[in-house]
Amino acid sequence: MRTSEHAPSLELYNLKGSVEYFSDKKTHSLFIDKGWEILDDTSQLGSISFQNKYFDKKGYLTNLKYYDKDSALILNSEILYSNSGKYNGSKDFDKKGTPIKITEIIVSTSNFLELETYDFKTRDLMSKSKTEYENGLPTHQSSENLNQNLKSYYTFKRDKENNEIEISSIMEFGEQKMENVSNIKYLEFDSIGNWTKRIDYNREKGNECMLTIRKLTYYE
Repeated sequence: MRTSEHAPSLELYNLKGSVEYFSDKKTHSLFIDKGWEILDDTSQLGSISFQNKYFDKKGYLTNLKYYDKDSALILNSEILYSNSGKYNGSKDFDKKGTPIKITEIIVSTSNFLELETYDFKTRDLMSKSKTEYENGLPTHQSSENLNQNLKSYYTFKRDKENNEIEISSIMEFGEQKMENVSNIKYLEFDSIGNWTKRIDYNREKGNECMLTIRKLTYYE
């Protein structure tokens, strides 16, 4: 039975019902204020990406798969559990199935999780992250990519249904610092109550947005 602290689950993604997997298609787009009509941003069509997340019948995440714009597999991340069901981190494989990274839990408490990611072959530390939780959902997250000298900080705000409505981020690359606040507008939901279409946008950037179309499959 998988019951360990912060094991990735349907609850962590704020999903309702017995979801077997969902697929997110992300596209840089443009929106029109009235009616939130969406138009393709033809200058960035190459930036389309796909992400699939798979869950077992008890609602725990088992795999994440990332694809490029041509639906070719880029990365397969396997979620690791012990024989007793304890969440142990993850192992990443490249498109050929070769293990390239492994992520391990350093600290796990009721409202905090610290992870470190290592190169699978050399065991060199590649990145580390810290996440703070409230009612089982992330509120703050920081990470550091040691190879790229990149640090990132995120703050999440949610509505009464626990759907994200604002994501604030700070990116530090050496001496450079970039800040951004993304607002989130939900456009469509399915009959279970899970969102199936949303946009992330920043008013300061005009009508540019990230459109996410989500397809969900449920266990029968």
